[in-house]
Amino acid sequence: MKTNDEPVRTIKTCMTPEMAKMFNGDSRSGREAADKADRGRCAIQAYEIAGNKVTYRITCGDRLMESTTTFHGDSSEGDLTTTRTAEGVKRVDHTHTTAKRVGACK
Repeated sequence: MKTNDEPVRTIKTCMTPEMAKMFNGDSRSGREAADKADRGRCAIQAYEIAGNKVTYRITCGDRLMESTTTFHGDSSEGDLTTTRTAEGVKRVDHTHTTAKRVGACK
């Protein structure tokens, strides 16, 4: 993943079956899974699954996060824009992510 002008970062994440529900169903079931995972910390304003594309808009406190991810079999590519205002200063971060399934969770 790459955020703004920062160096590229590589992370490994285990996607549980519960997490996969946010991406592998329809808009309603995806939103329900996202709401359950969030446990009331944020407000989901929009959540849509259309074909291989998942888009959402979420607010968490002073942060607005807008994301689009496109899935291609065992890989994905996405963009996240996070906007926040702290002490009267607006900051916008753009993160581009490419991901690939590397195997089962351990």
